[in-house]
Amino acid sequence: MERRIIRPEEMGLTKVEGVSFEDFVEFFEECGLKFNISSPSPKSQYFRDSYISVFTGDSESIGKFYDFARPYMFTNWTYHYFALYKIEPNFNWDILNGLISFKEGSLVERTRVQLHC
Repeated sequence: MERRIIRPEEMGLTKVEGVSFEDFVEFFEECGLKFNISSPSPKSQYFRDSYISVFTGDSESIGKFYDFARPYMFTNWTYHYFALYKIEPNFNWDILNGLISFKEGSLVERTRVQLHC
């Protein structure tokens, strides 16, 4: 069964900065890279916290990946990326629970990418 990805626009959010989870999925699909999406931790401090494992040995694709986005941080062979979202009037506040990170009034999303070469 295929999971449907709910886009931020459908939630009442507008991306204002950074690289989103959807940006990565679209990029990996366009490059023909095999990847796996892991379920996020329910106790994350981010409104959305995604983990993507990419399986490739193609140096050209890896080079494209490095050109695509610059990580905020690199730890344990995992690249960390962040995106900020402006909250629109139609945002459903009920989807948030726990302590959620905000930066300059915007919701923070984290996407972690691990390359398996």
